[in-house]
Amino acid sequence: MASITLTVFGMSCVGCARSVEKALAKLGGVAKAQVDLSARKVTVSFDPQRTNPDEIAQTINKAGYRAQELPRE
Repeated sequence: MASITLTVFGMSCVGCARSVEKALAKLGGVAKAQVDLSARKVTVSFDPQRTNPDEIAQTINKAGYRAQELPRE
């Protein structure tokens, strides 16, 4: 299992957070998506054999938001 944290622009309410979580739940390979609304970030646990960070970001973008991967520490 791999993990990625992205900043999500345009997410401003609980409904927005749920929309992001629901969109990611439909993406094959995503095990868990945890939104931090106050920080406007989402952390996604995923199977790298089934999906990748680009597909995760594209899924968020298709849901009407803009995702940007955070630099790794």
